[in-house]
Amino acid sequence: MGKETAEIRATQDESEDLFEPVPGRSSRKNGKLGFPKKTVIRYFVGCITDEANRAELENIMTRSLSCAGELKDAGDVYVISESGTFDRDGCYQVVVKYLYLPE
Repeated sequence: MGKETAEIRATQDESEDLFEPVPGRSSRKNGKLGFPKKTVIRYFVGCITDEANRAELENIMTRSLSCAGELKDAGDVYVISESGTFDRDGCYQVVVKYLYLPE
């Protein structure tokens, strides 16, 4: 779990430098309303050699692409960042930070 925690921290550090949307607030750049207030930030951490983890990762990424950055309906997803690295066993560990609109 130490490796996964390090990946989450690295992802957090990388994303702090980027313009990140704030749920429930409008953007200063374009004045449009941000994401709904019920939006939550989630992390997915998993090894893609595991069948269940790979299926969940594919689901997150596919839903994010189909939403095209707009969270309107329950279950919508917006991926903020993705990173990954190989662990000492040779498995590829993936960390995805995403916004999720709960059902």
